[in-house]
Amino acid sequence: MKTINTLFLSLSLLAMSHTFAQEVSSDSCQGLWKQDWKEWKKEHYNQKFEGSHETIQANGLILIKDCSVAKEIRVNGKVRIENSEMNALVAKGHITLVDSDILNGAQTNGFLLVSNCSISGSLTVGSDKVALIGSTVDSITFRSKSDKTQKLYLSQGTKIKGTITFSSGKGEVHVTDDVEIAGTVEGGVVIKANPEKT
Repeated sequence: MKTINTLFLSLSLLAMSHTFAQEVSSDSCQGLWKQDWKEWKKEHYNQKFEGSHETIQANGLILIKDCSVAKEIRVNGKVRIENSEMNALVAKGHITLVDSDILNGAQTNGFLLVSNCSISGSLTVGSDKVALIGSTVDSITFRSKSDKTQKLYLSQGTKIKGTITFSSGKGEVHVTDDVEIAGTVEGGVVIKANPEKT
């Protein structure tokens, strides 16, 4: 229940951005997330992982919880990783990371939500929208993806220690006041949350 409440609070913070508020109403956002959590609560996973592993490779609907992975997690599908530590992550699909640590970088392609996580090394993503909530990342690189504007939403004290790079040159970083970006933003602009929308 605590995790669900945190996600609903995070959605409200993400919707602060004027641009995002125009694209998607708060009601429709919460509706999407409610549906997402209903699916997860059914626990119809193709594969579940717990405990210690050398590596994890899997496809489908995947839950990785309370895991310690010495090397790499490589997954494809709808994936939730919770309260886990791994050396590296390579993921494609619908990826949710919660209360987890990545020690040596991550590469993802598709939807990505990161909440209360630490990612050492570079986070490389191929996505139009990525959200980081209460998390710390060394640096972020968005791979070029069609002609769409790529958007990064940062909230709840998220800290980016280095550079945020948009290879396409069409990037937006939407931030709340408590976000810290120590490096530069290359190929994109920073947009502060509109207090009138909070």
